[in-house]
Amino acid sequence: MERKAHYGIKVCGNEEDLRRAFSHYVLGSEWYLEPTLEYKNFMESIDTDALKSTLREGLLENAVSVNDVAFDNILIHLKILTYRASKRNFIHTTVFKNQTPLCYRRVANFIISRIEAECGVSFPVAEEEFLATHISSKANATQLEIEEKEALYNNIDIMLSKLDKEFLTSFKKDSELRESLLLHMFPMLNRLYYNFKLTNPLIEEVYTQYANVFTVSLRFTQLIEEIYGAKATRDETGYLAFHFAVHFERSKLSLLSNLKRIVVVCTTGGGSANLLRLKLERMFSSATIITTSQSDLEHFSGDLPDLFLSTIPIADEYMGIPIIHIKKLLDEEEEKNIKDLSYLRLSGRGQLKLKEFFYDIFFQRVKDSYLDAVKSGAEQMVVQGYAADDFPRLVLEREEKFTTIYQNGIAGPHSMTHNAAKNCIGVTILENPASYMGRQVQLIFLINLMPGSLFLHKEISRLLLYLIDNEAMRRRLYAAKDFRHFMNELDKIL
Repeated sequence: MERKAHYGIKVCGNEEDLRRAFSHYVLGSEWYLEPTLEYKNFMESIDTDALKSTLREGLLENAVSVNDVAFDNILIHLKILTYRASKRNFIHTTVFKNQTPLCYRRVANFIISRIEAECGVSFPVAEEEFLATHISSKANATQLEIEEKEALYNNIDIMLSKLDKEFLTSFKKDSELRESLLLHMFPMLNRLYYNFKLTNPLIEEVYTQYANVFTVSLRFTQLIEEIYGAKATRDETGYLAFHFAVHFERSKLSLLSNLKRIVVVCTTGGGSANLLRLKLERMFSSATIITTSQSDLEHFSGDLPDLFLSTIPIADEYMGIPIIHIKKLLDEEEEKNIKDLSYLRLSGRGQLKLKEFFYDIFFQRVKDSYLDAVKSGAEQMVVQGYAADDFPRLVLEREEKFTTIYQNGIAGPHSMTHNAAKNCIGVTILENPASYMGRQVQLIFLINLMPGSLFLHKEISRLLLYLIDNEAMRRRLYAAKDFRHFMNELDKIL
């Protein structure tokens, strides 16, 4: 900074660094800048439809595609650019990190030429380059240079290999996932470097309903930071989570589509059994559905199906074939649950019974702050030999980055890596609701998982979602004075 008498303080540096600093320290803070009346009036007078038409035409003519959120974001950039043009307030530096691909420079040139003609001004080259960089950070990267693509592919492979090792997944083998990450990461890295913001309107839904996938995505952004030195926002992490979610859904559909014969064990016959069979036939379109009674189960010993489903309480398997327990009447949530559990059992991950992962030694009622309660719970897991020594540190780092406090006082803290010695869930009830990062919390489920436990994390998330939506059950759990009381109430859900 440079200080001059009667002039004040000037922040010195090149245009690129000045804008990045302003975006990070001002626009990225809690401060609020009151726009001037002149700026407000100008913005209200802009022909937004004409500007949209120019942007859309420039994108189409150069075969560049963006989603609706990105389109609106670029439109705001153009409005501000038009305002600055009216004041002859231009950027002048021409030094940028990378040479922007030609297709984006063509879009920028098309738009700048239109604005120059309408405003009667001439823009410096730096403005066009800056606009091209902004567009490239929001566009779908379908026109990467070969060298850029190879370098990005190599780094993606390195990161996916690390994820596969930590989470016992098969991300690197999924060519569609690698391709989608490639197209997403090029503009994302530009956004992170120049601190361009891209909001994610679905972030809260992703954050709460897909906690297991968000954990993978968060770890992926950590690896991005290690390689590129760029920190991703929660919104960017949410966008990456979509790609990993698609991978899991694609894996699930592939496995379930191979089912050719399913036997359903039930007590009732007639209409209810037929209704159940029809719904299952819709769910498993490639399979033949057969209904039977428990007494006739042995008839299938010589010709075993791919899967058993049962509406009555029987064993978890029959002659090595998994048995999935289902409700007699299927609603949308139960159908989703059946598919998840079927995939889980058929992929060899065993039958999940969440109640088995709760332990008396990890239950506490305290008057601590949120972070103190999480820290003490994590340290207890280390002392008992369930968690790795670095578990408390990793959990707190996770909370500092993006807190796991969800809606209605429920939290599910965990680390960004699965390195537990034994799966367990610790429960902390805060005597008085605490606040952290602007969120209220009273019931904490501390999650400590072994490698390969993403689907267990998904089942835990399902439980947390139920509690978020069920106030009566939350109140009963808050009132639990000891572990037995808590588990009696929780058993009504599980």
